[in-house]
Amino acid sequence: MEKRYPGNANQAAHDMSNFLNTTIPKHKEFCSFIAQDHRTLQQQFTALCFEWIKHCSTDQYGQNTDLRNEDTHRTCKLIVEKLGNQLGVPYI
Repeated sequence: MEKRYPGNANQAAHDMSNFLNTTIPKHKEFCSFIAQDHRTLQQQFTALCFEWIKHCSTDQYGQNTDLRNEDTHRTCKLIVEKLGNQLGVPYI
Protein backbone atom coordinates (compact mmCIF):
# COMPACT_ATOMS: atom_id res chain seq x y z
CA MET A 1 0.00 0.00 0.00
CA GLU A 2 1.24 3.48 -0.88
CA LYS A 3 2.37 5.63 2.04
CA ARG A 4 0.35 8.77 2.66
CA TYR A 5 2.07 11.99 3.61
CA PRO A 6 0.36 15.18 4.75
CA GLY A 7 0.69 17.83 2.08
CA ASN A 8 0.91 15.40 -0.86
CA ALA A 9 -0.91 17.41 -3.54
CA ASN A 10 -1.03 14.50 -5.98
CA GLN A 11 -2.70 12.20 -3.43
CA ALA A 12 -5.11 14.92 -2.32
CA ALA A 13 -6.14 15.57 -5.94
CA HIS A 14 -6.58 11.82 -6.48
CA ASP A 15 -8.73 11.53 -3.33
CA MET A 16 -10.85 14.50 -4.43
CA SER A 17 -11.31 12.96 -7.89
CA ASN A 18 -12.48 9.74 -6.28
CA PHE A 19 -14.90 11.67 -4.07
CA LEU A 20 -16.32 13.58 -7.06
CA ASN A 21 -16.58 10.51 -9.29
CA THR A 22 -19.97 9.41 -8.00
CA THR A 23 -23.43 9.32 -9.50
CA ILE A 24 -24.82 11.46 -6.68
CA PRO A 25 -22.49 14.36 -5.79
CA LYS A 26 -22.41 15.27 -2.12
CA HIS A 27 -21.12 18.83 -2.40
CA LYS A 28 -23.30 20.23 0.39
CA GLU A 29 -22.32 17.41 2.75
CA PHE A 30 -18.64 18.01 1.95
CA CYS A 31 -19.03 21.75 2.62
CA SER A 32 -20.72 21.00 5.95
CA PHE A 33 -17.71 18.94 7.02
CA ILE A 34 -15.24 21.60 5.89
CA ALA A 35 -17.24 24.20 7.84
CA GLN A 36 -16.62 22.18 11.01
CA ASP A 37 -12.86 22.01 10.45
CA HIS A 38 -10.26 24.26 12.04
CA ARG A 39 -10.72 27.91 10.98
CA THR A 40 -7.23 28.12 9.49
CA LEU A 41 -7.92 25.00 7.42
CA GLN A 42 -11.19 26.52 6.23
CA GLN A 43 -9.17 29.55 5.12
CA GLN A 44 -6.69 27.31 3.31
CA PHE A 45 -9.49 25.41 1.59
CA THR A 46 -11.02 28.69 0.42
CA ALA A 47 -7.61 29.74 -0.93
CA LEU A 48 -7.40 26.41 -2.78
CA CYS A 49 -10.83 26.98 -4.33
CA PHE A 50 -9.80 30.47 -5.45
CA GLU A 51 -6.60 29.09 -6.95
CA TRP A 52 -8.66 26.53 -8.89
CA ILE A 53 -10.92 29.33 -10.18
CA LYS A 54 -7.86 31.30 -11.33
CA HIS A 55 -6.43 28.19 -13.00
CA CYS A 56 -9.69 27.46 -14.84
CA SER A 57 -9.88 31.06 -16.06
CA THR A 58 -6.61 30.83 -18.01
CA ASP A 59 -6.43 30.61 -21.77
CA GLN A 60 -4.31 27.47 -21.41
CA TYR A 61 -7.13 25.73 -19.52
CA GLY A 62 -9.61 27.10 -22.06
CA GLN A 63 -7.72 25.39 -24.89
CA ASN A 64 -8.50 22.00 -23.36
CA THR A 65 -12.23 22.42 -22.74
CA ASP A 66 -15.13 20.57 -24.25
CA LEU A 67 -18.88 20.59 -23.54
CA ARG A 68 -18.27 19.14 -20.06
CA ASN A 69 -16.13 22.01 -18.80
CA GLU A 70 -16.45 24.98 -21.13
CA ASP A 71 -18.93 26.61 -18.72
CA THR A 72 -16.38 26.18 -15.94
CA HIS A 73 -13.83 28.09 -18.02
CA ARG A 74 -16.29 30.81 -19.02
CA THR A 75 -17.63 31.29 -15.47
CA CYS A 76 -14.19 31.29 -13.86
CA LYS A 77 -12.97 33.80 -16.42
CA LEU A 78 -15.88 36.12 -15.51
CA ILE A 79 -15.15 35.75 -11.79
CA VAL A 80 -11.48 36.65 -12.28
CA GLU A 81 -12.33 39.55 -14.58
CA LYS A 82 -14.75 40.96 -11.99
CA LEU A 83 -12.65 40.40 -8.87
CA GLY A 84 -9.09 40.50 -10.22
CA ASN A 85 -6.55 40.73 -7.40
CA GLN A 86 -9.35 40.71 -4.83
CA LEU A 87 -9.85 36.99 -5.50
CA GLY A 88 -7.98 35.50 -2.60
CA VAL A 89 -7.69 35.35 1.15
CA PRO A 90 -4.76 36.24 3.38
CA TYR A 91 -2.97 33.54 5.31
CA ILE A 92 -3.65 34.28 8.97
